[in-house]
Amino acid sequence: MCEDAVVTDAPSSPPRSGAQAVERALGVLRCVEADDDGVGITELSQRTGLTVSTTHRLTRTLTEAGLLLQDPRTERYQLGPALVVLGRKAEQRLGYRQALPLLEELAELTGESINLGVRAGNEVRVVLDVVSPQPLRFSQAPGSRVPMHVSAMGKCLLAHSGDIDDEIDRLGDLVRATHRTITDRDELRRELERVRERGWALNDEERNPGVRAIAAPVLQPGGSMVGAVAIQGPTVRITDDRLPELAALLSKTTHRIAPLLVASPRRATACGSGRREPQRRPGIGLETPQRAEPAEAATHTCHGTPSRSSSCPSTHACRDRPMPCHDVERTSTNGAAARNRSRSATAVGSHRRSRRVDDLEGR
Repeated sequence: MCEDAVVTDAPSSPPRSGAQAVERALGVLRCVEADDDGVGITELSQRTGLTVSTTHRLTRTLTEAGLLLQDPRTERYQLGPALVVLGRKAEQRLGYRQALPLLEELAELTGESINLGVRAGNEVRVVLDVVSPQPLRFSQAPGSRVPMHVSAMGKCLLAHSGDIDDEIDRLGDLVRATHRTITDRDELRRELERVRERGWALNDEERNPGVRAIAAPVLQPGGSMVGAVAIQGPTVRITDDRLPELAALLSKTTHRIAPLLVASPRRATACGSGRREPQRRPGIGLETPQRAEPAEAATHTCHGTPSRSSSCPSTHACRDRPMPCHDVERTSTNGAAARNRSRSATAVGSHRRSRRVDDLEGR
């Protein structure tokens, strides 16, 4: 069975809903993701618990959408090209592409493998990986998922996610991976309290013998968690006397990465113009532009270097250059002039129509 992919198609199950159809499709995708050699219909049916006909219908739909690709020679399914496009867009929009050079810099400074991980239920999902140049190394490919309690990144995510007792209760059984795995809940609670206090976590051969990892959380300015970064390698190189140095490098890197992974606020004004973003009225498909406000109240919340003008209290942070206040004033003035010309034209048109009606009545 594919992990997290069993969705069943039993007759006793309730009638299929939109959410259930999505869950089944995701189960198929997870199974295909887990097998590098591709998966056939019969295997997919067995691994997901769905009937062959349901599995065939789902794979056909996913293939038409480009989310799956069927090899014409083997008739086995692989992940499709549409996922490449979606993945690249997500990588850019979530800030992972911008964060990668900083992880590469950390790998160069430490000589060890680096991971960026995010929470996926009770597991850590690796989203970025930089492999150590050392011949003896340990790395985890993007997409890898690791139980939280045996991972340095997982400990960071648990320690900074909320109430520690509640987080531990949600983990279920603490499965032992090595003789050093923490399986006692009280011991794990004390470990997470230490992580929260000192700002970093250690995986001391708790998942793989001979492998150590040190990780630090990536926190937003408000304190909420967006992920964790880990340095991992063999115990012969990640020694106790090296931990303070690695912790300091991690802290510096996570502080630099955090702003890249935080979603930018929606811009109130288009950069370089005095127009407001169009607003969509509830229940109506048409967009109605918002009326421009006077220049004195104009505020730009674009991405760039903030600047302040002595003639206007507003702060303009445009992407390429600071936007001087007179640009906003000119835009507002031009808009007002355009509205005045529109009113004048309307008045003239009404006057001409009235004269034509009078002429006809006179005849």
